[in-house]
Amino acid sequence: MLLRNLTRIFVLIFISLFLYSCPPEITLHGDITGVVTDAVTSEPVQGAFAELIQSYVKIDSTYTGSDGAYIFKNVTTGEYEIQASKYSYGTRKENVTVVSAKTHTIDFALNKIPLPEISPEYLDFC
Repeated sequence: MLLRNLTRIFVLIFISLFLYSCPPEITLHGDITGVVTDAVTSEPVQGAFAELIQSYVKIDSTYTGSDGAYIFKNVTTGEYEIQASKYSYGTRKENVTVVSAKTHTIDFALNKIPLPEISPEYLDFC
């Protein structure tokens, strides 16, 4: 008899805890995508380096493909800074707020940095 009563109490407690417990919080992540292009020609920049930064800490990084596109998947919600750069191009930064279950598009137009032309007249060792 005592065992039966204890079993009933245990089952009632278990059912009440199950019914009144909070549902688990579902957090959906967002995505960030974009294209890196040349500012003058509007051509895609292949091999540009894209960094995802939060509070001065690099979270993720990737390189652009032949179409100049990059993507960061499953980014947790919050404030971020995205930086795009490539050798012989300037660096550009943009801020973005990632919202749950949304895809944000951040495009960059990089300015080319002119490289000096080296000639024999320029190299003066005297």
